Amino acid sequence: MPLPPYLISANVFLCERILNETDGVVSAIRIVDLFYVTDLPSEAPPGAMPIVQAWGLVILKSHVGYQGSHTVEIKLINVRGESQSLGPEQKVQFVAKHPDVAGGVTLSVQLNIGVKNLGTCYLCAVLDGEEIARAPFTLMRQVSKTNIG
Repeated sequence: MPLPPYLISANVFLCERILNETDGVVSAIRIVDLFYVTDLPSEAPPGAMPIVQAWGLVILKSHVGYQGSHTVEIKLINVRGESQSLGPEQKVQFVAKHPDVAGGVTLSVQLNIGVKNLGTCYLCAVLDGEEIARAPFTLMRQVSKTNIG
């Protein structure tokens, strides 16, 4: 996935928690790429599915001095290869806080993923309609300690 010429990096992370610090810095706590999914209890209603909770973080950095308006969308590609948007496109402005520093945009999304199938999924960053970065994560069955020989 080549980056547009005005970007120097595009990163996507999944983490357990995000802290928005008072100085404007975002802290990603416990970056993860493997989620253990437990079986539902027998009393769960029909059609219920396990839920995986996490945060997605997209960080885009532009060249020093670049200013521009763009749209960013965060998508999820599930185990079966089906893609869905995790919200509407967002208009963003790339503006540096200082003229000698790269500008950037940071977006976060809270994920509550209903698990139908186990395997690898992707969280993707889409800029102006083009995917520019993705992070894989895997959903695995939680093995009970009583089943370990």
